[in-house]
Amino acid sequence: DIQNSSNLIPDFIVSVQISETGVVLSPFMSHPNLENRFILSEEFESSDSAQTYFDSYSIPENKPFQKFALNIKPNQIWLIKTNKGEYGKILVLKSKATNINNKPFAEMTFKAARMK
Repeated sequence: DIQNSSNLIPDFIVSVQISETGVVLSPFMSHPNLENRFILSEEFESSDSAQTYFDSYSIPENKPFQKFALNIKPNQIWLIKTNKGEYGKILVLKSKATNINNKPFAEMTFKAARMK
C-alpha cells in the first residue's frame, strides 16, 4: 500500500475496461475525480509514425475533452489536461489487458511530455 502523505491527486489513473458481459477489453485512463481530461489526437499503424507525430505535436486540438480515454492501444497519442491546467501528450508504447488469477488486470507503457 503506497502512502500519499501530501494528498496528491494524479493527473490520470489506468484501469481495466470490461464489457457488460465481463470480457476484459483494454486499459483505459481516467482522472481520479472523473473530470473531462482526455482527447485522442491520433493513432498510427507503425511506432515510427507515432513517434514522429508525438515528437512534433505541440498544438492542443479544438475538440471537447472526454471523461475516459478508452480502448488504449499502442501507437496512439492522447492529449491530456493536467491538474495544473497545462497540457500534456501521451504516446502509448504498449498496452495489456487480461485476467490474472481470475481478476481483471490492465497496464500500459507510455512516454509523456508537457506541451510547449
